[in-house]
Amino acid sequence: MPALRWGIASCCKASCDFAEALLSFPEENHALLSIASANMEASEEFSRKYQVPNAYGSYDKLAADLEVDIVYVAVIIPNHFKITKAMLSNGKHVVCETPLSFCEKTAKELMILAKIKKVFLMEAMWTKVFPAMDFLTEEIESDTIGDVQWVEITFGRSSYNKKDINLKEIYKGVIMDFGIFTLAFQDHIFRNMVPTKVMTSGHLNYQDSDESACCIMNYPEGKTCVIAIHTCVDLPNEAIIIGTKGTIRIPHFWFPTKIIMPDEVKTFPLPDDSTKVSRRVAFKYLIEEVGKCIEDGKLESEKHSHASTLQVIHFMDVWRNQLEVVFEAEE
Repeated sequence: MPALRWGIASCCKASCDFAEALLSFPEENHALLSIASANMEASEEFSRKYQVPNAYGSYDKLAADLEVDIVYVAVIIPNHFKITKAMLSNGKHVVCETPLSFCEKTAKELMILAKIKKVFLMEAMWTKVFPAMDFLTEEIESDTIGDVQWVEITFGRSSYNKKDINLKEIYKGVIMDFGIFTLAFQDHIFRNMVPTKVMTSGHLNYQDSDESACCIMNYPEGKTCVIAIHTCVDLPNEAIIIGTKGTIRIPHFWFPTKIIMPDEVKTFPLPDDSTKVSRRVAFKYLIEEVGKCIEDGKLESEKHSHASTLQVIHFMDVWRNQLEVVFEAEE
């Protein structure tokens, strides 16, 4: 297979990490050809820093670039739908930052368009593509801890929004930034199951953006997931999976590199020259998964399918509705 030719939409910090991850691959596998943003000077600076051949001052020009096969979309959340739709409409594969779109309805529209255009589409849920998740799946399916009855996930960081950004304006908050990872993780554990009841409580900040939330998700057969997320305090930030025969703990579950089993601790080495886990490392795993999928002619990843993406976004919508968090596009 010839090199997968990438473009990047946005010059944000995530785009920088993604570019560094891309450049760690051999050029015959992945090549970074184009960068675009709404600011031509920012694109040119990004182009110089990462030696990207083409720099554009508009996303439409990137969408029209015939040499680009696939685009990583990292614009602000309100623009995920518009920019991703433009890339898909021009026949490009897309990896879009989390969340794929701000609500379930628009996410479905993007998935339908991708299928019509016969192009690959994936939300950049890197947690699902870490090797540790494959191991975790095998252990649960092999009945190592018996029938899973209880999942507890916490994700809280007191360093959130220290710059005092207007979160409501860019559709961010604890649900969009932290909740999405907790929901994706529990979806991986309770796959193919639909909750019978979802109860969410929390607090809004002075911006009317969600700063904390607690959620209980009841599943059939007595299964339960309890989630706590917070932007003002540091929580344990781990996932605990309890079955009828034992318990599994995953520290830093959104960057899973260690799994604490009932009788052993399984640690997973990092790729290449990486010395510590980071978003750059996570992107390496993501890029590798995307490359394999496209080479195999797949339009979505089995590790984080369209169905999983919709399930997570659906319950983010439920959480926001229960907390009465409303975005501009929904008013």
